Amino acid sequence: MDGATYHNSISQAGRVITLRGPSSQTLDLQGSGAAGAVASTVLEWAPEDRGASEVEIRARIVSTTALLGIEPIVRWFSEIGHGDQVWREPTPVLPVIAGAPYLDYGLPARGMSWRVTSRQFRIGFHNQGTLGGAPVVRTTVQVSVLPAWGAFWPVYPYQHLAVPFLGHQQPFPITAREFKLTDLAGLPLALLAVSTTLIGLNGGLLSVQDGALYADWTPVPHLAAGITCTAACELNFR
Repeated sequence: MDGATYHNSISQAGRVITLRGPSSQTLDLQGSGAAGAVASTVLEWAPEDRGASEVEIRARIVSTTALLGIEPIVRWFSEIGHGDQVWREPTPVLPVIAGAPYLDYGLPARGMSWRVTSRQFRIGFHNQGTLGGAPVVRTTVQVSVLPAWGAFWPVYPYQHLAVPFLGHQQPFPITAREFKLTDLAGLPLALLAVSTTLIGLNGGLLSVQDGALYADWTPVPHLAAGITCTAACELNFR
């Protein structure tokens, strides 16, 4: 959007940050095949004074035309203005490295939320079709950038009551990195007491496991948007 016609002002600790564009958008990513060779759709955090800010980024897939049970793959990259440099993540492959270029990072099924200190910031997204390489006509991503304060990382909710309603899954929070399961007294689940199924964003069934395997903190899988449980238990997140 043209910075000459759009201004977005946000206050941060007495400083008024005037942006040259929006701080949030809903992006319609048009389809691609396995190669993902389409232009990225970009959101830019661009203060007019180029002053440094700690900003929090949030993004998640909100709709897709992929067939039910087939998980869409969305790739993203960032460009961070730090000092007088622009840091692109993931970094481009150096010429001395043999093989294909790096893929951009994948957007987790539960969404992502993270913070970075930057003078200017850009984040771009593009479709890569599905995990099997089939094209997807359109996937919609919600993304926003906002100033943040302090090093404490808020994970919420940090606890969730999972009950075995037929056809209902328990979602993983966008801020969660790890999870574990306990019984209603907060103790580890007994062997074979609860069966769990990890569910993808678009209804894919990713894994069926004994809930007792999640007695310790376990990374939330990239493609998992939620989990179903066959008996009442508690999910804990961090």
